Amino acid sequence: METKLAAIRKIGGVTCSTPDDIVLGLESLKDEGDDLFIQSLNNAILEDDMDIICGHIDWFRRKLGKSCMDFDGRTLVASFYSQYFKQHTKDGEISSADFISDALEHFS
Repeated sequence: METKLAAIRKIGGVTCSTPDDIVLGLESLKDEGDDLFIQSLNNAILEDDMDIICGHIDWFRRKLGKSCMDFDGRTLVASFYSQYFKQHTKDGEISSADFISDALEHFS
């Protein structure tokens, strides 16, 4: 069963309607430059955008030869995210980097 996104969106020129599409869009952003890629994570964290946050985790998982997370994995990320930011502030690139580092330890 295909994992549904909260909304169809365009990332890096890719129309994204699946987690795989988001990975492709993020790869396109990465190809354009690290700043765009990092900014997409920062924005996702500030906007509580689980599709993009999970997309960043899936992007790293792909580098390890793994598939995108399923619905249950994405639900665990949302719970982890909620707990993480009860204990930490959302204050830019450093908090985004710390979050993604901790999340990758759990989900990659």
